[in-house]
Amino acid sequence: MTSTWRTKSRRTIDAVVSDNPDATAEELKKLLFDAYPFGTRSHFPYKVWSEEVAKVLRKPTPKDVITFWVKP
Repeated sequence: MTSTWRTKSRRTIDAVVSDNPDATAEELKKLLFDAYPFGTRSHFPYKVWSEEVAKVLRKPTPKDVITFWVKP
C-alpha cells in the first residue's frame, strides 16, 4: 500500500512534469521546488517528497539529451 504522502507527491510531480515537457533538468528542479505541496519542509512528508523528486530528476529529459549530444 502506498502512503498518502507518496501518492500526493507523485500526483504533484507528474502534474509539474506534464505541464513543462520542454524543461531541462535544472528548470524542472526549480519548478518542483516551488511546487512542494506540504507546507513546512521537514519530517516524513519532506523525506517522501525528496525521494520522489530524486526519482524524476535521475531521468534525463529529451532536451538534456539533445544538449549533451549536440554541444561538445
